Amino acid sequence: LPGVVAFTIFWFMIVWLAVMEGGQGALVGLQPVDKDLYAQSHRRAFRNTKLAHEGDNMERFIVGRQFLVVLVVFVMNIMASATEDASVMNLSEGVTEIFLSSGVALILAA
Repeated sequence: LPGVVAFTIFWFMIVWLAVMEGGQGALVGLQPVDKDLYAQSHRRAFRNTKLAHEGDNMERFIVGRQFLVVLVVFVMNIMASATEDASVMNLSEGVTEIFLSSGVALILAA
């Protein structure tokens, strides 16, 4: 893939991952809250939590979300992996090997 495409997909995946994590946090955090408190002021949140908190939907959501997180992180890893023989700021081969080939640079960036 061209670098611009990989860069765009990588950042789209980061944003998508943040939305998934925030959505789960909101759904889990709103479980003990009385839905009548936000039924009129936040109608979309009310509809979402009403559906998610029915029966065992929350557990299903969390399991499905975990599979999606694994896929997103896998794609992010592919999009952000270094090209062969990459050189960054004329650093020595040892430093480049440690940071690029091992994936440490990606861990620090993501």
